Amino acid sequence: MISKNVVFINMKSYVVIILTLLFLFVMGLSAHNFAHTNRMGDEVGHMVGGHLALHGTKLYKDIHFNHQPLVYYYSSLTEAISKPDNLFNYISRQRDAVFIYAAVWELLLIAFFGLPMVFFMALFEMSKYLLSGEKLLAETLAVYPVVFVCVSLIQLVVNKKHLTSLHICILSISFFLITFSLLPLWPFVLLTLSLFIWYFRKSYRKILHLLLPFFACTIVLFVITPLSDYLRETIVYNTRYFLPSQAGKQSVFNVVMLPMLSFLPPYTPIKLLFSGSIFILLIFGLDWLKNKKAYGAIDRKSVV
Repeated sequence: MISKNVVFINMKSYVVIILTLLFLFVMGLSAHNFAHTNRMGDEVGHMVGGHLALHGTKLYKDIHFNHQPLVYYYSSLTEAISKPDNLFNYISRQRDAVFIYAAVWELLLIAFFGLPMVFFMALFEMSKYLLSGEKLLAETLAVYPVVFVCVSLIQLVVNKKHLTSLHICILSISFFLITFSLLPLWPFVLLTLSLFIWYFRKSYRKILHLLLPFFACTIVLFVITPLSDYLRETIVYNTRYFLPSQAGKQSVFNVVMLPMLSFLPPYTPIKLLFSGSIFILLIFGLDWLKNKKAYGAIDRKSVV
């Protein structure tokens, strides 16, 4: 006989699933209806690069770009699948693809991390438009894998939870997406990847699951992308020319304060990553406090 608690939990799960899908459906309609609003900025270069790559142009060899390659290839994939017949449909399909990418990640986050991610989805998806989160930008591709990595690290280090092989493989793909979407996140990748390797040091199988998908995807990426040209355009030129030119425009104070000023103007896409991290820390911090109080109440009752 099925207990009332099990029935209640199942009903609760169904309600969460229905509300999540309804929320994403409404947000999808909104994203599609407003696909042609707001300026595009770097998004134009990503669309142009994706279009040229689809028609035979070799990124970094035949045309010069200093951004990471995945944002261009995602644009190419969108165009190849949707086959837009005019510029207006082209832009709409690109923006629709950004929303689909976000929706898939939100469902993954909820599936792996449960109810707290529903609150994250509601907060983040409704606020990201202030930070150009609906556009085809490197930040919009990187933010969801960053959240997946951060929450996985919280579960492993703070909650002492076991990560399944599937979870670790998706974690590996997340690292790949972050690495080849946004160059400034490479220090984050090195730090968090090193932490995971250290925590998995007693299990070679887990380390293999963490590294193998990453390197397999990287090999495939550089089968279609000239490696030497990629290194010259994105690493050498950025460090030799772009970063020195930007150094004088940002004070140390502004760089340090950037995470704390994420919700204040000017609204720039890089703040998207900080806002996502802040939401995650807030939600999981409150969830940890709630569980700590619950455990404390149980311990007191057991003592009595």
